[in-house]
Amino acid sequence: PPGKRVKWEVDVLEELCELLRETAPSAQFLWNNQQVVHLIIPEQRQPWASVYTKRLGGVDLMLNGPSGAVATGRIAQLASQRGVAADGDNLDQIKLRFVAPEDLERGDLVDFLTEHLETVRGVS
Repeated sequence: PPGKRVKWEVDVLEELCELLRETAPSAQFLWNNQQVVHLIIPEQRQPWASVYTKRLGGVDLMLNGPSGAVATGRIAQLASQRGVAADGDNLDQIKLRFVAPEDLERGDLVDFLTEHLETVRGVS
């Protein structure tokens, strides 16, 4: 909002987008919204990843994938905040919040993103 300062560092957004691009090089970023950037893969109707850029508390990454594919314990060490929510379309939404560049290094984010993408694509 106008006059409000974000609590996250701009490097977080740049580094997160680079990680997503490296994980899914054939995916397409859609930058047509001022509040969220979607990353589209052909295997799924919904965006695989959505990055929310206009939230004051952090850069939020939401990953859409098959329901029940990710246990809460798998993401316990990732990001500064995390959660799993069920969507009505047999999808789970993994929500990760990043505030500082160090949050991108917590846990094994790169491995998790790769695993999640492979699950969505049906690769075992």
